[in-house]
Amino acid sequence: MTASPARRPSAVAVLILSGGGFQGLGIARALGGVPDVRIVLADNGAQPLTGLLADDVVRLPDLADVEAFMRALRETCRRLEVRLIMPATEHELAILAGASPRLERELGLKVAVSAPEVFERFGDRAALLDELGRLAVPRPPTVSLASAGEADLPLLGRPRRSSWGGRSHVVVRTADELAAARRDDRGDRLWTPFYEEFDELSLDFAIGFDGELSPVVVRERVRTSGGFCVVAAGRDGGEVEEYARRVAAELARTGGRGLFNLQFLLTSEGPLASDLNLRFGTSGVFPLGVGANFMQFLLDSATGRSPAARPATGRGVRMYRPLVERFLPDDSLALDGLVFDLDDTLLDQKAWIVGKLELLWQAMADELPPLEIFRRAGWEAIENGEQAVTLDSMISRLGLSTELRERMIDTYRAAAPKSAPLYADVRGALAALRARGLKLALVTDNPPESQRQKLEAAGITSALDCVVFTREMGAEKPDPAGVRHAAEILAIPPARLGLVGDHPLRDGEAALAADLGRFFWIERPGSFASVSPTLVRDLRPELWAVTVRIRDLRELQEAVRPR
Repeated sequence: MTASPARRPSAVAVLILSGGGFQGLGIARALGGVPDVRIVLADNGAQPLTGLLADDVVRLPDLADVEAFMRALRETCRRLEVRLIMPATEHELAILAGASPRLERELGLKVAVSAPEVFERFGDRAALLDELGRLAVPRPPTVSLASAGEADLPLLGRPRRSSWGGRSHVVVRTADELAAARRDDRGDRLWTPFYEEFDELSLDFAIGFDGELSPVVVRERVRTSGGFCVVAAGRDGGEVEEYARRVAAELARTGGRGLFNLQFLLTSEGPLASDLNLRFGTSGVFPLGVGANFMQFLLDSATGRSPAARPATGRGVRMYRPLVERFLPDDSLALDGLVFDLDDTLLDQKAWIVGKLELLWQAMADELPPLEIFRRAGWEAIENGEQAVTLDSMISRLGLSTELRERMIDTYRAAAPKSAPLYADVRGALAALRARGLKLALVTDNPPESQRQKLEAAGITSALDCVVFTREMGAEKPDPAGVRHAAEILAIPPARLGLVGDHPLRDGEAALAADLGRFFWIERPGSFASVSPTLVRDLRPELWAVTVRIRDLRELQEAVRPR
């Protein structure tokens, strides 16, 4: 009952360096939407905040010991076959800038960090304003603290090197404060006028490893908390966007690589470029809301694909960034294996059906309406709950002859897509779970012919220890027979197994009846299942007691971890 393995590209490993805190959250979020990526989170602390968004979590030495840090980093990248390193904070940039050529030469990986020359020219705020002047980009004037008078007040003092969230900024408003600032001055701050009234724009963009430029996404920082932007709104950049392209082109020419964030103040004097981050900004997830994934852009560049650079506008979009709680079991239950459902757990079933409908249309195009009309009719039938009679519904909706029905059914069944719409988290999660030593099984309902077709297109059977087709046993879920059979093949006691599925009344009940230790209920947006958690809790308390709700397969890493 085991499907034959099929060769498919494996997940590409991307390492987020120093990504365990708030700084790495946005990078992990962006990577989570990229198909076939294995997210590796590296940090020097325990229980990283972003651990739930990663396939692997590794602990590296502190940056203070550069030799030990680099040795551990190289070993991790070699062991996990990392293709791209994404730095999350300011602290590791200088180290990576110097080490990047060697890492690429020895390990064949890319590091999203700029060349040392870029840090010299743009990393110091005083040098940055000089560079902006040479590029004819408007910027605030600098003020000498020693010669400043009351007429120059108020003043803003910022560290010459970038700092997180503006927490190191100093505002001088009075003569006494000016005198105190002079006494404390160590020459490590840049002083400019402090503007009482302004709007602030952030412009995000990426530069690929051959100097390719991404679109520029413009957002207004509507509200900040603790110096971090928590509400942002898309804006038309106008001339400010043109200034950003000018800066981006110069960065690319001089060795700028990776993610960037250019900030402008919109003042009564006009737009003034105020800051440039040579790394990902904590609120740099905004481009995702307008269809621009800069992590996809950089990964394409790193792996030799032509980066997608379609324009994206943020107008009409507002982003809110509340903290979101996730609740996972905090007990000592450790599992030795996992059993997965297929449809709407690993594979987007609706997208698969639409893909087969497209192949049906190609085979019978002369007898059918245009593709867009045909495909939309199928989609509407699916979303209206007519999955079992999709073709009959389409024939009725489109006014087709019923004489086409049998040929359409036969053609649909024979249609074999060459690729399968796996969810973005699947390949990386399966690879990481196997690397941890867990045994993995698939127990799937529906006709075995169609399920084998999906597995062949997906190419994931090599990541599984066994595949069970329940219809061959005459016992589709919630009957536990298929799950028990998988446990026997894996040679794992049911209490040491968990089942991952999208439907509590089928997958969950099968797990409960088979006496499995856990049912992981993955909630896939847009799937066929739409089950009320409240009613499961109230009407099936026994099932609820073994259920853990997850939104991403990467959460399994933490959920099955022994405490």
